[in-house]
Amino acid sequence: MVLPQGPAEDTPIVYITNPTHLIHNYSSLERVLASDLLQQPRGAIRVPPAGHWEIDPTLPFLQPLAGYVAVHFPELSATCLQQVAKRQFELANGSDRITGTGLTLLRQTFNDWKAGNTYPRAELADPLLMLPSMITLEPVNARFMALPLPDGEGSLQRLDFDPNRFKLEWSHFMPSQSGQDLKRFTAALLKRNGYNVFDISPSTSFPAVVFNRPGHDFLFFLSLHRIRGQKIHLPLNLDPKSWGVPLGEQVGTSAAQAVIQANAEKRVVWLRGGPQTLATYPQTFVIVRDEKSRL
Repeated sequence: MVLPQGPAEDTPIVYITNPTHLIHNYSSLERVLASDLLQQPRGAIRVPPAGHWEIDPTLPFLQPLAGYVAVHFPELSATCLQQVAKRQFELANGSDRITGTGLTLLRQTFNDWKAGNTYPRAELADPLLMLPSMITLEPVNARFMALPLPDGEGSLQRLDFDPNRFKLEWSHFMPSQSGQDLKRFTAALLKRNGYNVFDISPSTSFPAVVFNRPGHDFLFFLSLHRIRGQKIHLPLNLDPKSWGVPLGEQVGTSAAQAVIQANAEKRVVWLRGGPQTLATYPQTFVIVRDEKSRL
């Protein structure tokens, strides 16, 4: 049985699958990859000069898709790994249905991760670029961002880093109320998960970090908060502009220059996040996307 080709109909690779193992979406593909790798779809190409079909002896995938994500983002929570892998699958295939084009794009992305190549489609390779933008609510005399819960229901809306994967660092950091400690902890967390972080500034006001990831040109600006409950509270007139804190003082001179240039080129991704404590869920370090410019 030949899988639908998907968006790129002219690709030279087609995929065939065992009709007794119906694979039609992310969940069914993950089940097969977790139980029997030999039952996954196999690539086939026409071989010149006669143009006969030949099955590629190389298996497309050597583990479940979430396993590839875990290699390069090792401290994401188990739930988040699955959500990222599913969203990556949907972006590659153009929907929740499996296609030959999508499988090829996923294989290319995993190879680019391994080789350190530039990503032709950055949104397939960086979970932060997969996130939807959260809405800031502004009722009378208040402003806040309501966060979705960190559970397995629904689509990817937030990135969660699991403190059980960095217990020592978490135990040392959490008792501190210092903005500087919050920045240092976040910078180390991001570096362990493959990001390059600009040197943090000595300022303790309005903590934020600026960072990027090899392989694409987007620049991330993460405003940091200590989050208790489901809301990030954003008090009116409590921001760097209102308090006269220059960007260079907030994030450092080199980071500020990079942000200004990237913003002019529409390459900045604005984020909010930090340690979150909820009554009915384990503690987590969360990041969400917020399109409100800090400039």
